[in-house]
Amino acid sequence: MANIRIIPCLLMQNKKLIKTIQFKDPQYIGDPLNAIRIYNSLFVDEIMLLDIHQSASSSSIDFEYLKILASECFIPICYGGGISSLPVAIKLYSLGFEKLSINAAVSENPKIIKTLSSYFGSQSIVGAIDCKKTLLSQYKIVVHNKKRIRYSLLDYARMLEEQGAGEILINAIHKDGLMTGYDLDLLAMLAEKISIPIIANCGAGHLNHMKDVFTRTGINAFAAGSLFVYSGDLKGILINYPDRQEIKETFGN
Repeated sequence: MANIRIIPCLLMQNKKLIKTIQFKDPQYIGDPLNAIRIYNSLFVDEIMLLDIHQSASSSSIDFEYLKILASECFIPICYGGGISSLPVAIKLYSLGFEKLSINAAVSENPKIIKTLSSYFGSQSIVGAIDCKKTLLSQYKIVVHNKKRIRYSLLDYARMLEEQGAGEILINAIHKDGLMTGYDLDLLAMLAEKISIPIIANCGAGHLNHMKDVFTRTGINAFAAGSLFVYSGDLKGILINYPDRQEIKETFGN
């Protein structure tokens, strides 16, 4: 089987696990600590924890709470939210986070990626991009779901790569929470031009949506939120993750 990575993406706001649709109307899902404990027992590949409250505010990061979460996580975990300097990154690594996802800070200081990757190694730094598809089928980059960045999507991704990001996380806002599949055109465009690994995010409703991306683009890392916190057509809350046999059967040998 191909080296597939499947990553539950947890959104946190005010110490609560939430889920959005197109980055709007956050709905309470549960306790982040409980979710992490369940994912431990399900032997997930890794976890991505994104604090959207920190990303949209200037309040200080609650390192004590993050220390609790990191100490309970026995699998690789990436944190994103409010990371804007080397001292903050050093503190987060000291708590036990193996990777950091850098998003909004890049719009203010593109060199932060280079600073962090030089210190920790590029394998520890994920450059994140939030993008929306326009009515003209173009893509615009946004920060905090409102401020537009005047880069083309491809140029911005190349900049993250050149600055030293080890991976790029693509958050397709227009697909978030819909569970109708990833944006294949977007991912194919980036996979053709970007050399570092890409993590596809937003849109997964089942494993075959991931297989569609892998088959068309070769991307082998997939983040998903709704898929791993909801169950059934009525979207009952249930923390879940596919077993190895299901993944093997989906992607083949």
